[in-house]
Amino acid sequence: MEIRRSLQDLPSYPFGLVRKKITEVEQKTGKNVIRCYIGVPDTGLLQSMHERYVKLAEDHDFKNYPIDRYGQGIEEVREAVAEWYNNKFPGSNISADNILITNWTKEILHNVARIVKQGTALIPDPVYPAYVAAAILAGHDVKFIEASEKNGWLPSFDINGNVSIFYFCDPNNPTGAVADKCFYNTLNDLISSSFNGIGVFDGAYVDLVWDGSTVYSPMQFGNLSNTSVHIISLSKSYNTVADGIGIVIAQKDVLEPLLKLHECYSQGVPAHKQLLLREALTNPEIQKEARKYRQELRDRIQLFTKGLRKLGFEVNKPKATPYLWIKTPWEDDKRFVFELIERCGVAFMFGSAFGQAGAGYMRATVYLSEEKIKEALERLESNIFW
Repeated sequence: MEIRRSLQDLPSYPFGLVRKKITEVEQKTGKNVIRCYIGVPDTGLLQSMHERYVKLAEDHDFKNYPIDRYGQGIEEVREAVAEWYNNKFPGSNISADNILITNWTKEILHNVARIVKQGTALIPDPVYPAYVAAAILAGHDVKFIEASEKNGWLPSFDINGNVSIFYFCDPNNPTGAVADKCFYNTLNDLISSSFNGIGVFDGAYVDLVWDGSTVYSPMQFGNLSNTSVHIISLSKSYNTVADGIGIVIAQKDVLEPLLKLHECYSQGVPAHKQLLLREALTNPEIQKEARKYRQELRDRIQLFTKGLRKLGFEVNKPKATPYLWIKTPWEDDKRFVFELIERCGVAFMFGSAFGQAGAGYMRATVYLSEEKIKEALERLESNIFW
């Protein structure tokens, strides 16, 4: 079998490298490794959502093909999403017609790249590695836009006629940075009438924002609104990662080709999952539990940050996201992370997995109980080698 050239050029998904190392160490030592490397919530679906999900599934008609799950999604669900979105991002003026309900949002990150003419894809560095795969598989040339601590880990995009697509993760994975209004105004001014591409704004962490930071939407800015897709996931803020629910927001000219592609390959989202999305955004009991869980994440950030700094690590306290961005004592961040797994039984994600600008850093998740975080800190303290 001859493999497509684009697949041959595709880099391996880096999280598998750490997982492989963890398995190797656990088999060799017989001891568990504490997994601080991957952003999967440590608890299941919020209890109040679980109760509603069971009831919605029990009431669902599984005998007949549910026409409401096909296409954009159930209209009343999209109307509820539009009201939530406009309240969260004032001035967006989004309606149900601007919304597509999807399962996991990773597929949308890929499919948006498939609806625009092949050209140059601008991808920030460091950032979530799925964007690179999406651009390569869709046939785009990749150009990395380097960010650093000096500029607050925000990229300086160069939008020109050859740019077909650009990706932006806000709040940012892995650095925890949040773009301010000035950043969006500057980016908005770069989008001229000659720009025929598309901006993809990954908002997986818009609800996980700390210390009073404000998150913006491209739909609040005229030029960006007309040329962008805003993608929001419930996986990280409501713990639906095992049964993904996502929201796609775009103006008609952008959404229509994406919807056309979506309908050709997708059977849509089951009705009871769509109704759970509406419950998540409107049910006071669920909202209360979600706020409590987010406070727990804040507390874990404080605990983990304080403990790592005590051990001599330089830690960027995040403005948002469930991640800590940590400077490694060694220049070779991958080797350092693998040594931590070997010697301490604690696994972080090496920063260069997110791009060359992430070299010399590592990412930790706070999707761990306080007990696990304390245990990880104790293991590190007992095996200091740096």
